[in-house]
Amino acid sequence: MTCARRDGHGSDFGEWSRAHPDIESNRYGLAVTDVDWIFHKYAETADGRIIRNSQRQLWLETKCMGAMPNDFQRQTLFFNHQLLNRHSGNLTCAITGRLITIRHYGVFVLSMSGTSPHNSHRMQWLSFDASGCLVSRPIDESTLLKLLRFEIRPDWILDRAAANDYSADTVGRRI
Repeated sequence: MTCARRDGHGSDFGEWSRAHPDIESNRYGLAVTDVDWIFHKYAETADGRIIRNSQRQLWLETKCMGAMPNDFQRQTLFFNHQLLNRHSGNLTCAITGRLITIRHYGVFVLSMSGTSPHNSHRMQWLSFDASGCLVSRPIDESTLLKLLRFEIRPDWILDRAAANDYSADTVGRRI
C-alpha cells in the first residue's frame, strides 16, 4: 500500500497494511499516515494546587534522518491541523463528566537529523501556515522540551513575540 519504512521499525499492523494488496493506495485512492504522538497537558500547577479545568493538546508527526512529509502526507496532516485547530472549546471529560476547556494547537512536525533528539545534531520544528505550507525553525533539545511541556506555544513559529504568551490565548483563536 505504501512504501516500506526506511528505519525498519514499525508495528505488525503497519507492515500488514503496507503490504496488503486490497488496500493499495493507488488502486483505492488511499493516503495512510499513522499518528506519531499526541501531547496532552492535562494539569497546571498554580499556588501549589493542581488545576485540570484548562488543558492543551497538539499532534506531533516525527521524521527521522532529516525526512519531511511527502505531499500526500502533508495534505492529510494539514486537513487534521485545520480540523483540530478550529475545534477547541469546552468538552466533556470522560472521567469526571465535567466540562473542560481544551485548546488544541493542531498538528506539528519535528524533523530530526538522527533517530531521536538525543542523537540528532539538527532538529526542525515545523508549523502549518494558513495555506498549508510548513514553516520551519531550527530548535535544540531544550527548546523541544519546552514546546512539549507547553512552556512555549507550539505555534510560536508564526508569531515569535507570542512564544510564551498564553494569557492572550482564547479558545479557538489563532495568532
